[in-house]
Amino acid sequence: VGRHDNFFDLGGHSLLIVSLQSRIRKLLSQDVDLNYLIQNQSIAQQTEHFYTKSKLVNGLIQMRTGTTERPVFIVHEVTGDVLSYTDVANSFSREYPVYGITALGLNKEERKLDSFESMASCYIGIMKSVAKQGPYRLIGWSAGGMLAWEIARQLTINGEQVEFIGMIDTHYGNLSEADDVEDNIRLIELLNGVHGGLDDSTIKHLQQIDNLDSLIDETRKTGILNIEASNKSVKDRLSVARSMESLFLGYAVRGLSVRAHLFGAEDGEAAKSWEEFKGDPRPLTVPIGGTHWSIVRKPHANRMVAIIESILKSKRST
Repeated sequence: VGRHDNFFDLGGHSLLIVSLQSRIRKLLSQDVDLNYLIQNQSIAQQTEHFYTKSKLVNGLIQMRTGTTERPVFIVHEVTGDVLSYTDVANSFSREYPVYGITALGLNKEERKLDSFESMASCYIGIMKSVAKQGPYRLIGWSAGGMLAWEIARQLTINGEQVEFIGMIDTHYGNLSEADDVEDNIRLIELLNGVHGGLDDSTIKHLQQIDNLDSLIDETRKTGILNIEASNKSVKDRLSVARSMESLFLGYAVRGLSVRAHLFGAEDGEAAKSWEEFKGDPRPLTVPIGGTHWSIVRKPHANRMVAIIESILKSKRST
């Protein structure tokens, strides 16, 4: 591994980065923020942590620098971070700066928010720390798409301009109907997504393990969860996901004056779900392909971002 090799290009993901954070803490006796590791994806970049501090506010990371375009804001999904958007962010042309909005509460010094609406309101303040006025550009995958929708709604009712809202395989529905998922199932679903699909026999075996600590140990033993982080670190990540899910409960989707774009996976289920939406306008569906998990990865991410850039360029020419 070279000092300029990209952590995520080498197969890094949200659980491995917890291991990286733990190893740095052990070897150097220094703590490093998870957001900083997401923002700086090579050894060369990460060493800068020990000489300089990020000037961005809590909850905001710069995933990609840009030259001439207004920034694109990517809103975290239910796990609270933006690691899953790495391919999306890196697919943008060099003109576009890309910022990721992470859930407050991922780090111990950050406060947690108590409602979906207050979360969106807080994120508007975070966005304004780098872009004091619009037009704003928002992207969110899965539940992050609903957050992008609510951010856009609050911006527009306050007279702000929103140029683009991209929801990636985001399903419409009353989130109060969501099932109460146990941490065991939540971890299996996360690992299934990270690995691009575990085989049925493995999933069935893991589902038979009732104790969470035993499940974490088993996934580590079999190489599914190949990290050195403690069981507590894994549980902390699951706790963030649980907290995020609870905030979504009872959120009622309200109308939006700007038409959103819905980028759908191959099964088309997200687009079908929005047929129940009574507001106007409904999101414009753009089929991309892949599964709910793979749609944010190459090559689907490349195709999706190319479409987004084309939409943004067409808006400038009108």
